[in-house]
Amino acid sequence: MGLFDFAFRSKGERALHKAALHVQKYWEGKKLTNDAISHRQLGNFSEAAQLLKKALLQYDYNPAATIIVGTLMMQDKPKEAEEFIRDFMDSPRGLEDTGTQIELLANLGSIYFRWYKKYDEAVEVYKKALSVAKPEDLSEEAYAFCRSGVHRDLTLLYFECLSVLPDKKESKQNNVFTFYSIADKDKFVEYMKRSYEHCMARVKMVPDDNACLAIKESLENLLITLATPNSFVVKTTTP
Repeated sequence: MGLFDFAFRSKGERALHKAALHVQKYWEGKKLTNDAISHRQLGNFSEAAQLLKKALLQYDYNPAATIIVGTLMMQDKPKEAEEFIRDFMDSPRGLEDTGTQIELLANLGSIYFRWYKKYDEAVEVYKKALSVAKPEDLSEEAYAFCRSGVHRDLTLLYFECLSVLPDKKESKQNNVFTFYSIADKDKFVEYMKRSYEHCMARVKMVPDDNACLAIKESLENLLITLATPNSFVVKTTTP
């Protein structure tokens, strides 16, 4: 065997060994994360946190990052979850992992939406999540999953906005809102349209989402009540 052959084989073996180690680390990280989820389901949040940290830092298992955030949110710790998201996304690993980045942005949007009730900030974060999701960076299944999840949250966000409009005048007739203020009605219709757009995008990807189907029916009934069919245009791509 010549020197060139030996060097080539050594280089190939090193690459193969490196790939094998990467796969081993991945599965070790996945196993730790699954164990952490089991502990979390039993309420053992401290043990779960230790396992997730080990999976993330020792085995470079990035999906553990989203589980860490979810665990903090389950404990009603949105501030800690937000800090973790921002720190991770500023790191080299966070910048290069598109899938994890989208999920963390969706979680950050959820924090602004569900905990802080800062709807405008939440919308901007969700927009960023949709813009980050590129089909060339993800599998078809992962791409659809990420986008559909964001669309679902935006459906719920705009639908919730219907009930928190300031200084609105309303009455309920047959569980349907009737608005008397023209200004309120315009804003109401705007939120309706946005909720419906994202609802249709979600249902297109996940046809059996009962929550979105119920919202779709409610919005269509509201549309009839407000008698503005010509102003209601369905779009599925507007964040």
